[in-house]
Amino acid sequence: SRMRSSHKISLPVASHGRMSKEGSEAGGSTNRSDQGMSSRKAQNKETGIGAAIDYRYGSPEDGVVVEHVWPGSPAEACGLMSGDVLLAVDGAVRSAQSVEVAKSSICGPEGTTVSLRVLRRGDQVEIGPVQRGNRV
Repeated sequence: SRMRSSHKISLPVASHGRMSKEGSEAGGSTNRSDQGMSSRKAQNKETGIGAAIDYRYGSPEDGVVVEHVWPGSPAEACGLMSGDVLLAVDGAVRSAQSVEVAKSSICGPEGTTVSLRVLRRGDQVEIGPVQRGNRV
């Protein structure tokens, strides 16, 4: 069973090199929504935290879920883990209700920070502040 790739969004760290290569190998027909971010990034250095998110259906923990955290990323350094379900971004619950809104809330100017509240194995966990940028 193939996951719906139209909802999958990558929140890449600023250096795209390694992740773009991985994405193209694994992505296939994946909607490369982070490619549009690259051209904007050149102008205002907007970047993510080094995690990929998707929307999970049909489980007790429906919602925007962390699919992957890149090694060496700010997200990993702050303790974000694969399987975490996003509850709030910077305290705003509505920012965690769709992949698109979560992505735009998590990404921002390089060097700024974002805080996340996640659900992990039934417990709410505060993550951050996580600095947006290309490395820890």
